[in-house]
Amino acid sequence: MRDDLRELARAQTALLLLCVLLAGCSSVENFPEKLPPAPDLSAVAALLKSVAAGAHLAEPVEISDPVRAPPISLSPWMICLRSGQSEDSKRLTYSAFFTDKYVSSRYSAIVDHCEEQVYHRFKFG
Repeated sequence: MRDDLRELARAQTALLLLCVLLAGCSSVENFPEKLPPAPDLSAVAALLKSVAAGAHLAEPVEISDPVRAPPISLSPWMICLRSGQSEDSKRLTYSAFFTDKYVSSRYSAIVDHCEEQVYHRFKFG
């Protein structure tokens, strides 16, 4: 009987140790993120004009201010573009992604939240 109690105590100790170790592994630290500065709209105007032309966006083109890209993106910054020609054309948005330079562009996905952005006309000049 005494051996059974010792075996039970060992099992409980091992289980407790395992729980403590697993709890330590599950903690996540938030490291400060070092982001490049958001792209300056005047500095990327020619590039955005090229992106709008490649996406066949009709004039006038509207853009959002630079916003944080979705977490699944490797690029930290995004600018949404759309045509302001009609209400129908405003539904189709395009996303341009930036780090410290232009990375890529594509039709916007739901996770980009471009439909929630505030747009303004942009004169590419």
